[in-house]
Amino acid sequence: MRNVSRCGVVMLSVILSAGLASPAAAKEPSSEPEHVGVLDAAVESLTGDVYAEPSRWRPLSLGTLFTEGWDQAWASPTRGSGGAPRQGWIGAANGVFYRLGLAAYSYAHDVGDNGDEHAGTLTLYTPFSRRFELRHDIPFVVNNKGSGNSYHTNVGDFSIAPRVILSESQDFTQSFG
Repeated sequence: MRNVSRCGVVMLSVILSAGLASPAAAKEPSSEPEHVGVLDAAVESLTGDVYAEPSRWRPLSLGTLFTEGWDQAWASPTRGSGGAPRQGWIGAANGVFYRLGLAAYSYAHDVGDNGDEHAGTLTLYTPFSRRFELRHDIPFVVNNKGSGNSYHTNVGDFSIAPRVILSESQDFTQSFG
């Protein structure tokens, strides 16, 4: 009798699991991200939850540079095939897109026997689609000695660099800019 009741519980569990799993199976992601238009892609890329669904990320090929990714919202890339996160290093060339802000500060003592130097920068990465991103470099303080042997504090030159992903796979990205 005990075996019969255990089999009944197992069968009931399987049936309930299948019933609960079927709505999720219906929401299975398509093989290509949704085409939402250039403006909607920019809004979703800048404000949407890009980390909630890693399955939204898809590879991009060089052959579809002019036809794919421009009207699709950016999604954070998945981990590489070895399990490592797709990320860059501060101060190095960036291989992937981000939606990120980085603040950096540096101090150097007695630079060239001409006193101390301070520098602060803010870098903002703003993806507008799967293919296009702007990088904003904002040096908000530069302090060092000038020619009159007195310290000068200034704001550096604000720069904007457009970046385009040429191709992207799980382990490799080619970008321009």
